[in-house]
Amino acid sequence: MASTSSRRLFLGLRLGGIVAALIFAGPLFAASPPVRGQDPDLAQIAHRLQQWRSSFVNLRAVWEWWTPSLLKNPRAARPSPDEKFDRVEWVWADFGAVRRKTWFCENGEMRGPMIDGGDGRTLRSFKASYVDKPGQAQFLKSLSIFRMASPEPWSVLVVEPLADLYDAQYAVWLGDRLAQGQGELEKHEDIEGVPCARVRIDDRHFFNTLWLDPRHDLLVRRIRPHPQKPVGGFVFDVEEFQRVGAIWFPKRGTLGRDNDKPSEMRRWLVTDVALNLALDAKFFAPPAPEVGTRVEDMAKGSAYVFGEKRRGQTREGEIAEGAKKNLSEADSRATADAPLSRTLWWSGLLLVVSVSLLVTGVGVLWWRRS
Repeated sequence: MASTSSRRLFLGLRLGGIVAALIFAGPLFAASPPVRGQDPDLAQIAHRLQQWRSSFVNLRAVWEWWTPSLLKNPRAARPSPDEKFDRVEWVWADFGAVRRKTWFCENGEMRGPMIDGGDGRTLRSFKASYVDKPGQAQFLKSLSIFRMASPEPWSVLVVEPLADLYDAQYAVWLGDRLAQGQGELEKHEDIEGVPCARVRIDDRHFFNTLWLDPRHDLLVRRIRPHPQKPVGGFVFDVEEFQRVGAIWFPKRGTLGRDNDKPSEMRRWLVTDVALNLALDAKFFAPPAPEVGTRVEDMAKGSAYVFGEKRRGQTREGEIAEGAKKNLSEADSRATADAPLSRTLWWSGLLLVVSVSLLVTGVGVLWWRRS
């Protein structure tokens, strides 16, 4: 019995020592940084982003964005239909075409839209503006057509949820930019517990610092202006990602400039995402003008009002105001130059007559002296 009790006492003391050791050593283990795999280098980051992009052929995203200070409840997750906000539909095709359609919502009405599009296969881009007209749902007020200098359908408009993930100005995705050596991996650092890759990228006009989230396909999670060129840079945050098929996609966040006040920062919310849509080439073509549409065709150097009748012409169609303006200017120049031309003609004639008389007089004097 004594040996059994001693054995039990020994085992109890040993177990108690182990538990005590774990209790005292617990803070040491908790203070250690979490063990994680090897952080990716810049080439691996570029490759993963390229894989993300190559997972879809075409992309359609719809989002709303607004200024919180203009809402009744600035903290609202989404504006109500009777408040002021913009709704955007952005469609991108991997054959080199893009189209952005923006509605302006206010007081429960959807106004516009404005459409910007471009197709690298036709080297044409356009901008169309619609307005509400009595008796018509929408009227195409103006249409501008441009000739693209390159097959990339560039745009000056930022794609809000994809800021710097897609560079609209140069029509290029971030993975391709990094693969071309346009970025520098500075380090990996935790953003709210996520070990993000901090990348410095040259945005041609200013430098941006990007934090890429490895838990969400290394998509852009945060953007801040780089200290070297802070003025005019973007301040961008993704607050939530969403799953779209097999990939991640931004869902909600904020976007502004570094000098914006907190009340001026705009919020965005992606409401719909679709991948691999069947897109017709006509989808990216300029819309057909309506009677009364003001058309400016920069590719042809003409401007006209579609369907307008001028100078007694009976046929309707494209009455090129640009050409008429040039013709009018030519007529004006001809009218202005006519008196000058006649003056020069008479001056020349008088000069010839004067020279002839002078030669004749000199000849007569010489003949008399001889």
